Amino acid sequence: MRLRYGRSHVTLPLGGVPILRAPSIRPQRSPLSFPGLDAFLASARRVVIVVSDGTRYTGVERIIPQLARRLRGRTAEVLFATGLHRPTTPDERRRILGMTLAGHDHDPRRDLVHLGRSPRGVPVRVNRRLVLADRVIVTGTVALHYLAGYGGGWKAIFPGCAAEETILGLHRLTILDDAERCEPGRLDGNPFREEIDACGAFFPIPAYAIQTVLAADGRIAAVFCGDVLDAHRRAAREAERLHSAPVRGPVDRLVASAGGHPKDINLIQAHKAIEHATRVLRPGGSLTLLAACPDGLGYPAFERWFGHASPARLAAALRKRFHVYGRTAWALWRKAERYRIRLISEMPDALVRRLRFEPVRTADAADLVFPDAGSVLPRLEIPSRSHDSLRKTDRRARRGYGENAEPFS
Repeated sequence: MRLRYGRSHVTLPLGGVPILRAPSIRPQRSPLSFPGLDAFLASARRVVIVVSDGTRYTGVERIIPQLARRLRGRTAEVLFATGLHRPTTPDERRRILGMTLAGHDHDPRRDLVHLGRSPRGVPVRVNRRLVLADRVIVTGTVALHYLAGYGGGWKAIFPGCAAEETILGLHRLTILDDAERCEPGRLDGNPFREEIDACGAFFPIPAYAIQTVLAADGRIAAVFCGDVLDAHRRAAREAERLHSAPVRGPVDRLVASAGGHPKDINLIQAHKAIEHATRVLRPGGSLTLLAACPDGLGYPAFERWFGHASPARLAAALRKRFHVYGRTAWALWRKAERYRIRLISEMPDALVRRLRFEPVRTADAADLVFPDAGSVLPRLEIPSRSHDSLRKTDRRARRGYGENAEPFS
């Protein structure tokens, strides 16, 4: 069986093993339209378009040229939602936008405006360019996010265009007592997502959302427009339909691929595949993950967080001095305690062992194969109501949205 690994494939002797896949959906070919946009822009002279940086593909290169034509006669600029990421390069900007357009990277430490304090006490501070605009257009893609349920929506601004203390304050919520509810596919009851949306309620400028949902091949499958919160929820229902798959489980042995480049460019990115894949496993089960990780861990000091005595001690340290990637290390360590994780990668064996994983070169036995674990959320289907011990797992895996979303518009 051929599975994606980095920029190539690996063949494993797993013929005849059941495969977990998302539904095969053809991308829509309808022309793009933006209902209500002209009325939204009426009387606006200065417009800021929020766009994701190069760490995630959104399909916005099909949208920006059309927006640019609609915005002629107005002052329009792009604000790249870099959060705490590195700045974008000129080549990245042209590739992301599909054209040359005036743009700026967000800086989480400069030119910020304080808007208030969220219900859980997070300071709400945003990029000054946003509050100086007459209108703001929020673009982004709505895909599974291992903490926020789904990306997109107000997340483009909080944390994408927010102050460093806002970004850290939001992420700190994911290690508190209700951290288990910060999970992929869940919006309602997710403290991280709820606080993101609560921050959005402070935003003082009229905002219009253009939210894409992508097919497995990266093409746009659907677009949802309008009010930021409403468009995001409608897009999340479609994303759940396209990017979840039923599975009869749980299983004892799983072989999974993170999905190849760029989903396995480093361990921090590959963690999303581990998050999805372990939902299929019984406690103590074995996951063999193919993740090339040519860039290693993904953060220079990532390994040091594994020097604590236990995940609980690491969590205590993060509550005092939080770091986003420290939280990722904590999540990985907890999974390594619950499951046997075997890693096929380019990283040195000694480093893999320090992360509490087992370095391996192949896999020849499995109950299930998961070819695109970085993009698909398993949905457990329990065969019998008599399995009381599995009901809680089933409810947890099926959180999200089951309705059919609106068609491409």
